[in-house]
Amino acid sequence: MRIVARLLSEEIEPERVFSRLYGSCTHAFWLDGQGSDRSGRFSWMGGDPFLLMSTRHGRTTIIRNGQVRTYGDHPFTLLKSLAQSWSVTDVPLPDVPFLAGGVGYVGYEMKRYVEQLPQTGADPFGLPEMYWMWFDKVMVFDHAERCVWLCKWQLDKETATDVERTLNEWETAVLRAARISLPTRAWPDCIAVDMDESAFRYTVSRDQYLRKIEIIQRHIADGDIYQACLTHLITADLTSDGWELYRVLRRINPAPFSCYLKLGETQVVSSSPERFLRVRADRMVDSSPIKGTRPRGRTPEEDARLADELATHQKDRAENVMIVDLVRNDLGRVAEPGSVRVPELLAVKSYATVHQLVSTVEARLREDLHAVDALQAAFPGGSMTGAPKIRAMEILDRLEPTVRGIYSGGIGYLDVRGTMDLSMVIRTVICRKGQAFFHVGGGIVADSDPVAEYQETMDKARALKAAIHWTNRQT
Repeated sequence: MRIVARLLSEEIEPERVFSRLYGSCTHAFWLDGQGSDRSGRFSWMGGDPFLLMSTRHGRTTIIRNGQVRTYGDHPFTLLKSLAQSWSVTDVPLPDVPFLAGGVGYVGYEMKRYVEQLPQTGADPFGLPEMYWMWFDKVMVFDHAERCVWLCKWQLDKETATDVERTLNEWETAVLRAARISLPTRAWPDCIAVDMDESAFRYTVSRDQYLRKIEIIQRHIADGDIYQACLTHLITADLTSDGWELYRVLRRINPAPFSCYLKLGETQVVSSSPERFLRVRADRMVDSSPIKGTRPRGRTPEEDARLADELATHQKDRAENVMIVDLVRNDLGRVAEPGSVRVPELLAVKSYATVHQLVSTVEARLREDLHAVDALQAAFPGGSMTGAPKIRAMEILDRLEPTVRGIYSGGIGYLDVRGTMDLSMVIRTVICRKGQAFFHVGGGIVADSDPVAEYQETMDKARALKAAIHWTNRQT
C-alpha cells in the first residue's frame, strides 16, 4: 500500500469546498484548523469512508463493503489492531501529520473500558461510546503555505491507474466546487447577541449545581479527592441542521481544534481550544490541559486585567498544577524512563470568548507501544475528571444525572503512519433529531466559590448558545 498526493497550489476556500463536495455525504468530516499557527496550521476534510467502526455496550461493530461484523473484544484492543492492520511507513509529505486513516471520537463513557466504573446517568443521546471512520481520500489544507494536498491511499485491490483516475476526477471536482459561491447570509459580528434564555433547558438548575459543588468540597475536606470537574447538560431545539450551526460557530468562536463530523443522523459541531493527546512521528506524546478561565473583557483595559488576574490567581494556578501532575503520571505509564517533562506551565492563552490557563506535558512513547496505548493510558483526560482520577470519576458519576456522551472525550485522527491527534471535547454541540445538546463544566477545589464556578460554566456556554440562537433565527 502507498499514498499518492497531488498539490493544488492555488488557495481554495475550505467551507465552500466542503459544502459542495461532502455536504450530501452520510458520513464526512472537517478537522478545521482555522489558522497558520502551528496548532492550527492544517485542516483536513473527507467523505464517504470505506470502513466504519463503532462501540456500544461492550460490542464493537465494523462495517466494510456492506459486510457487518460484531466483536466482543476489548474496544481499545480492536482499535489498535485495526490501526495496525491499515498502516504504512514509506510515504511522502513527512511534514503533514495526517494523510489518511481514521477520523472519529472516543466518548467519555469509554472510561468504563479503562477502569471498573459504572454508568449511572440517563443517556439522552443514544450514541456509540466510540466511533471511527476510515478514509482513503483526505484533502489537506496547509494554511501557512496556502496550498492544498489531495492524498489518496492506495488500497489493496487498486492499481496505479485506478489511483491516477481518482486523483484526476477529484481535482476536477475540487476546482469546480471552489468556483461556486455559497448562498449569502447574515453573520453575527460576535457572541454579544440578545438571546431568548427560555429556549435553553438545563438538566441541573443553578441551585442544584451549587449544592453539588458543596458535596464535592465535603469530599475534598474528607480527603477523598483534591479536585473534580463537575459538568451539566444544556439542550435546545435546533430548527436547522448541524452544518449551518457549525458555519455560525466557526465565525463567532474560532478555535484551533474546531471540527464538524457528520455521522449519519448525528452531527458533531465543535470549537475546542484544547489538545487532549497527540502522538507525533518522532514518538513524542504531548497533552495540553486547560484549567482556569476568565471571560474576554469589553475593553482592551478590562481584557488585559482579566488575563492578568487569571495568570496570578492562586486557586487557578493550583488547580492547573494538580492536573499537570495527573497527566505526568498518566503519560509516565507509557513513556520511556526519564522522558516526561513539562515544557510549558501556566501559560495564559486567549481565544475568541475566554482567556484560559494552559500547560503542556510531553514524553517519548516506548518503542514497543502504539498511539492507542497512549490513548488508553491517558483516558479520560485529567482536565475533565479530577484528582485522583478514579475516585473523582466515581463521585462525578453519582452527581451528574446524565452521561456525558462524546463530551470530555477526544475527537481527531489516527494516521496510517501511527501518529494521532485528539482534541478535548469541550465547546461542543451534538445535533440529533432536531435537538442540540451540549455540556459545560469546571474544576472544583477546596477554595472554589460556588457562585463564581457556576458563572464560569455560563461564560463557557455563551458562544454555543449564541450560535444556536443565531442559527435558529436565520431559518
